[in-house]
Amino acid sequence: MAETYCGKTCAQCVEKKISSCPGCKFGPARQPDGDCAIALCCRGKGHQDCTTCSFNETCYTLRGKEHMPEYRSKAVEAEQIRTAALTKRATIFGRWLWVLFWLTILNAITSVLTGKPFTEANSVRFIIGCVLGAVYALACGAILIRLSFEEERYRIAGICVLASNAVGALQYVPGISGSVLWILLLSVVSVMISSYGAYQELAAHSAVVVDLDSRLAEKWPKLFKAYILASLTLLCGILFALISPFLGGLFGLVSTLGLIVVSGLKLVYLYKTAKLFRKYTLDTSCANTEI
Repeated sequence: MAETYCGKTCAQCVEKKISSCPGCKFGPARQPDGDCAIALCCRGKGHQDCTTCSFNETCYTLRGKEHMPEYRSKAVEAEQIRTAALTKRATIFGRWLWVLFWLTILNAITSVLTGKPFTEANSVRFIIGCVLGAVYALACGAILIRLSFEEERYRIAGICVLASNAVGALQYVPGISGSVLWILLLSVVSVMISSYGAYQELAAHSAVVVDLDSRLAEKWPKLFKAYILASLTLLCGILFALISPFLGGLFGLVSTLGLIVVSGLKLVYLYKTAKLFRKYTLDTSCANTEI
């Protein structure tokens, strides 16, 4: 059996002396975690070395064998940089997405307190709900904008949260609160802004978690599709309310149930995403301590 896959002689390899390499098949080409591209290709095709491969004279990978140590060093350096950046991001996302998780629960409580089927306007519960809603909007918007330093789409999401709640609050301004047309118009605008913000937020969640869990990353865009469906149903309810209160109420009920399901799934995914980042930070910290 040849001492290397590519045909180089270990005794004449400069890298062996510099890095104290134990030899090709015990070092960069070792199984199963060796990082030599030539060795991986050779073993993948079932060869003991490159001489038995029918493509060895035209192989682009084999022709770069003299520079393979340099390629590996650059790959290791790039991986270290990527890991360091991911560790930094994990610390930030683990902290703030956890806060966002609890804020989402606060928003759910706010929705119950301000929901017209449960609470009359100007009641104590309604006022408390409005105050909590304002706190949620300001805190959530600020956190999302803070996270935009790591992922740009969070910025738009944060601005949309603030804008949507500001437009919704206009419904209670004297002179507007008594006009059904104005309330419906503001509701439509608020839902549209909120939907666009949700798209940006969920897309950002997907983008930041993909390196840790690709399956979880795929679930965030699917959740947005369900959110859009519920939001469109809500818009239909608002518009149908002008024609038939019954149809408007029916669509409103369906959309409310849909949004409850979507909110529940968002809580689950947000919890899992935050937990992943917190676990990654803890594991990295433990690994560094052991080293």
